[in-house]
Amino acid sequence: VVQNFRVSPEFYKPPNERQMKFLLEGSTGRAIADGRYLVTNAKLQNFRQDGKSEMVVEAPECFYNDKTRLIDSPGPLRVRTADGAFLIEGTGFSWRQTNSTLLISNQVHTIIKPDLFATDSGDPANKNTGPIEIRSDNFEYRTNAGLAVYRGNVGVTGTNLALAGDQLSVELPLQEHQVKTITAERNVTIDYSGIS
Repeated sequence: VVQNFRVSPEFYKPPNERQMKFLLEGSTGRAIADGRYLVTNAKLQNFRQDGKSEMVVEAPECFYNDKTRLIDSPGPLRVRTADGAFLIEGTGFSWRQTNSTLLISNQVHTIIKPDLFATDSGDPANKNTGPIEIRSDNFEYRTNAGLAVYRGNVGVTGTNLALAGDQLSVELPLQEHQVKTITAERNVTIDYSGIS
C-alpha cells in the first residue's frame, strides 16, 4: 500500500514537456495485479498547457491501470470544471486518458451555470436565468471533440423550461468554456414559458 498515492502518466510535448496533462492523487494506492491499483479518496486533475486546472474528477474509490491509463469504478464520482460552472455526478464510471473520454453509466445529474451560456461579447445570455439541470441514465464526454452526450430518460429543467427526450447532445469544448449547441433527439417534448 502506497500512502499519498500520486501519478502523472502524461506530459505535454516540448516546449511544455514539464507540464503534466493529468495528475491522479489518492490517500492510498494498493497494487492489485498487472499494473492495476485500488486508489482511495481519488482526485484526478486535467491541466492546460499553461498549468491551469481545467477539470477535477473526485471519487471515494477507483481503480487505476498503469498500462492502459484507464481509471474506473462501480461507485460514485463527481466532476467539475475548475471555475465551477459545470458539475456532473453519477454512479459507475470510466475515464480513458488515451483518448480523454469519460463514461458514466448510472444516475447522471448535471448542473450547468448560466456563465457557460455567454454570448460572443462575454456577457451571460440572460442575467435572470438560473442554472440548467440535466438528468439521464448514462453519459459520455469526449474531451477532444468537446461533445457531451446524455442517453436514456433525459430530463432537462431550467428557468421556465422543461425538456424530455431519449438523447441530448451538448457541444461544450473545455478550452472555450462555453456551450455552443444543445441538440435533443427522439421522443422530445419541450415546455417553455407555458408553450408546449
